[in-house]
Amino acid sequence: MKKVTIISIILLGLSLIISSLFIMPISIDYKYEGIAYQLNNSKFSQKALIELSGQYDKKLKKFDGQLCINKNEFVPCFFSPATMWICYAGDRRYIMGQVYATEDLKQLTFEINNEQIYYDLTKEPYKGENLLVTVPANNKEEAEAIYYNLKQYGAIGK
Repeated sequence: MKKVTIISIILLGLSLIISSLFIMPISIDYKYEGIAYQLNNSKFSQKALIELSGQYDKKLKKFDGQLCINKNEFVPCFFSPATMWICYAGDRRYIMGQVYATEDLKQLTFEINNEQIYYDLTKEPYKGENLLVTVPANNKEEAEAIYYNLKQYGAIGK
């Protein structure tokens, strides 16, 4: 009886350790090449380099860390399950736009409606049309296909 209890305790302990590995946030350090573009502007399309570094909680589908878009650094940066991309500058909180992503963060689209980031990336004033940055993508057609696929799932999805 004592041997069964010890084995049960060991198995329970191992189960807790293994399950905690899948529940705990993981560290990520991803670099992607993609495209910055506008849906209704066939003339605007440029290469974009995205870097993500931080903690990703797969269960909550929440990223917390650093985001760089073409060397423009956003720290701290958060993606929430409600699709919002939030950054802080000092004590000020900025909603930057929406994020669409696969559950493993291998494909992402940032829908940028923040005037300053829009200007930083395009060198043009924001005129009401969002800038999209989709990764990984080699051209605008690929980027749009990924964006539409991601958007159908809403926030950080399938």
